[in-house]
Amino acid sequence: MLRGARQVGKTHSIREFGRDHFANLVEVNLETNPEFLGCFSSPDAKTICAQLEAVANLQPLSFKEFLGASGEFKLVQMVTAATVETPCAGSVQNRLAIGFVADFSKYGRRYDHHKPQQMMNAVPRLVGKKFKYSHVDPETTARDFKLPLLDLERAGLVPLIRASGANGIPLGAEDREGVFKAQYLDIGLMMSALGFDLFSQDIEKSLFINEGSLAEQFVGQELLASLDPERTPQLFYWMGEARGSEAAVPAAIHAG
Repeated sequence: MLRGARQVGKTHSIREFGRDHFANLVEVNLETNPEFLGCFSSPDAKTICAQLEAVANLQPLSFKEFLGASGEFKLVQMVTAATVETPCAGSVQNRLAIGFVADFSKYGRRYDHHKPQQMMNAVPRLVGKKFKYSHVDPETTARDFKLPLLDLERAGLVPLIRASGANGIPLGAEDREGVFKAQYLDIGLMMSALGFDLFSQDIEKSLFINEGSLAEQFVGQELLASLDPERTPQLFYWMGEARGSEAAVPAAIHAG
């Protein structure tokens, strides 16, 4: 805790200390980023750090970027050369998808940890559709799932795509409250969670009943990855205002 008058070098001192003594530094400004306030609801330092890690989440690296950052350049060549006839294993994706869900039991202190687990299991099949809580579990109310869903969004695991009238910018000015779609963290993990074998010999002949959903997941994921990481991005989509209209066009814009 550092106290002092304005403009005497408090921020500069903390930044220099962080850079000198730690491998990584994450700066949180509660004036410009009030969404971080909830991270300090507990006095426990480990809990605060866990919350900050969740809120300050990076966009996922592509698999090739991850391998390159790990120095596995031969594996980059193998992945680049992979074909249906010479596949690479997808077991890591399966373990990641299972691991995300299993970890919720460690952090679900404000609510039943089974709720985010249910959400993560349900979202891959709900991508591209108007989100309804009853599609996750018809036996529970929306109130039971709202807080877990917002936490999953803050953690970057389930980005939400909000509906907008889209008659001009900012798109958020015409946010249709309560109307949104859910997206998954990564299209590869999404397909793994749905049980797709991307390296099946028959994959090129397969008819995907959710090709539109896969396209929306890919476009939304790429839009998020292309935005400035220093600002909080949001995804919007235009939805026709006529009753029963299913027309929609995805778009991206920064919050604020």
